Amino acid sequence: MNAAIKTVKLPQLLEKSAKGALRSTKTEDSFSPTEANLPKKSHESFICELKNLAKKFRVPQEDVILIAINSNGANTDLPHDRIRFKLALNGTDKTFYLGLPKKPTSPFYISANEIALSVDGTNIGTALEVENDTCDAIYLRRGRTVLNLNSNSRSRCKGCAFCFDSQTPLDNKRLTAHDAMEEFIETFLKKEAKSDLAHLYQVALVTGCFGSEEATLRHILLVQDVFTKYKFRGELLYFGSQLRSKDSFKKIKDNIQNPALVLSIECFDRRNVLLNKLKSSLTLDGAINLLSLAADNGISATVSYIVGLDSHVSIKAGFEKLDGYFDRFPILNIFQPHKSDQELLRVPGAERLEYYLIARAIFEELFAGKQIKPRTWENYRSLWYFEYAGENLNEQTI
Repeated sequence: MNAAIKTVKLPQLLEKSAKGALRSTKTEDSFSPTEANLPKKSHESFICELKNLAKKFRVPQEDVILIAINSNGANTDLPHDRIRFKLALNGTDKTFYLGLPKKPTSPFYISANEIALSVDGTNIGTALEVENDTCDAIYLRRGRTVLNLNSNSRSRCKGCAFCFDSQTPLDNKRLTAHDAMEEFIETFLKKEAKSDLAHLYQVALVTGCFGSEEATLRHILLVQDVFTKYKFRGELLYFGSQLRSKDSFKKIKDNIQNPALVLSIECFDRRNVLLNKLKSSLTLDGAINLLSLAADNGISATVSYIVGLDSHVSIKAGFEKLDGYFDRFPILNIFQPHKSDQELLRVPGAERLEYYLIARAIFEELFAGKQIKPRTWENYRSLWYFEYAGENLNEQTI
């Protein structure tokens, strides 16, 4: 990739977006995922449009393809509502981890027999280790050195309109007591052929919404206590929005060796419609206050946000207000509708790939000059894979 490439400038694109240009009729420079499925479209024209968009926005074709896959989902004959797999794109030496909703209308197809990712019969990559994607208790990232711990059972977290609700026997098992957590760690160590947890760079705790702030704090402290017994010295990251008080942040500071926070904001508009009651009760000013509390207590912090629910104008305004209150790159997830009615949750225009490329340009301009950049292993529904702001992303991808 050419590190000298510059990101497209925003004023003209943002002006068009604000005036509703993304809702206009199709032009040769635009792409509509739904139109890509019509019989008159061929894979040659679809791929050509992806290439044209890559040229227009001056981003790698591979990034455009991966953004398109994440926003469109995949058609497959596998008997799962959602699938996860490792993707090796043709012509690259990188492998990416993806979790996609099953969508019969998607231009991307994964065959259960051929384990190939294709567009209308043209193979564009190999799907490895394809499996049912559920709310598992754990999964690993960053070369198996980051442990995502969904210890409260994510399927118990309800209420957000955009979420994927899944329930499995594995997900039913909660790790909310010392003995259950210790049993889990012992099993994990045997599976990984490790004697302790000293190799872990981070444990990312996704709580699944506990019933109260007090219960959330108790669980974070429990995880720190039990994992420390197994020589864990890495970063303990809490992903959520249930910690709201000065006292909680002080207890995190006093009891967690290397704490970090991802504050789940998710969207700026329609919060009372899109989010559950607990999450929607957090205002933007309230989020800024919590991020300030994190900084005051020496806790590295950022936010999570779903790209596809707000207009570009709202994205820019919201993150301009958040500017200066986080010290690492936000978790910016591409919105993935899992049901037909969830398609309606998208902001008008977000059904088109161009929306996400404009959003990518907005973020790059907003964060220009800051010493932060996306970590490809940290987000599998990202807007960046090979390049960020014209610079190569060389971090581990899985």
